[in-house]
Amino acid sequence: MSNEIVSFKDFVLKHALVKYLKLNVASIHNISWIKLYGIYHLLKHGFDIVVNSGYYFKYTVKQIPYVKNKIQAKRNKIISDLKKEFDNQTNHIVAYDYLKDNGTSSKDIISLFKKMEKSGTIDYKNGYVSGAIYSNNNDLDILLNTLFPYFNKTNPLHTNMYPCIRKMEKECISIMIQLFNGDTMYSKNGKRMYICYDSIIQWR
Repeated sequence: MSNEIVSFKDFVLKHALVKYLKLNVASIHNISWIKLYGIYHLLKHGFDIVVNSGYYFKYTVKQIPYVKNKIQAKRNKIISDLKKEFDNQTNHIVAYDYLKDNGTSSKDIISLFKKMEKSGTIDYKNGYVSGAIYSNNNDLDILLNTLFPYFNKTNPLHTNMYPCIRKMEKECISIMIQLFNGDTMYSKNGKRMYICYDSIIQWR
């Protein structure tokens, strides 16, 4: 059985042609194949118009000045509300818009970070945010904080500094291929991507 994926449009058109040929099988030698070819493309373009008419209709409606202004006003309101929400969450944090002449003490930086930590309104610890990194696992958080200093200066431009980081990255790629049941094609592509990336780093 062929693995070729046939679009709904092609399926309908081919089905229509088969029906046409069956109905005219007695006089098939009299059929003008140029005419048949033209009918096929006429049906094809007609089908495209029908299928895409909804999109073109909505696009045309959106270009009407009144509708366009309404959409833009709604969009501006959403952007304004998001900005206002963000500003309300960070208004109590000191803004640094320029580089100060004198540095800030470690004590003040830690104090500032404690304030910044409490500025968020989303409670990820109770499962209100998607993503595995937001799991409420205190032991894992402690472990991550313990491990971070070992390779905190890692940089993709200087992978030779920490060769074991590259080892872990390769292992992560391999694990993801297994988790998602990646076949040979995907495995080869993943390896090619990694080899290209590795070559770029090596020749920098």
